[in-house]
Amino acid sequence: MSKVKKYVIGERNFEQRRLVFGQTLQIKAVFAELFEEIRTAGTPGNLTSVLGDQVPRFAAIVLREKGQRLKEKDLETLEDYLAENIDAPTAAAVVSDFLALTPIASDLTALGTLATAIGETVVTALKSLSATLPEETSPEETRSSGTTDTKTAESG
Repeated sequence: MSKVKKYVIGERNFEQRRLVFGQTLQIKAVFAELFEEIRTAGTPGNLTSVLGDQVPRFAAIVLREKGQRLKEKDLETLEDYLAENIDAPTAAAVVSDFLALTPIASDLTALGTLATAIGETVVTALKSLSATLPEETSPEETRSSGTTDTKTAESG
């Protein structure tokens, strides 16, 4: 059974659970330049420092309104709302709860492993496919149906 952390921010109810695949991709995409620092932050204080003014964006990714599906979430709108309504103690709790709920380093490592496996599968499939295709003919072996005499072609 997964843990759920609940927050009231402004007048809205939010929940945080262990990240799902889509949220991991969002974190990776948004924080690509901070990827190594986030992955190795280890403590809520360190992670909050690394995130700095990106805390509302981070919270927008890891939080969902109660009952909301990930694909229904508008990150930009939620980020704006959180920037105006989340206080420092709640932001710190969101970061702390995130570390308790989601082993981000292992999730990102698993994501990298998955990407590598998918890449290897695609390469293998393409090699297999190319082995079944007929060989190409070289340009020297290809016959043209057009005129090959340049003098005839220019005068006509």
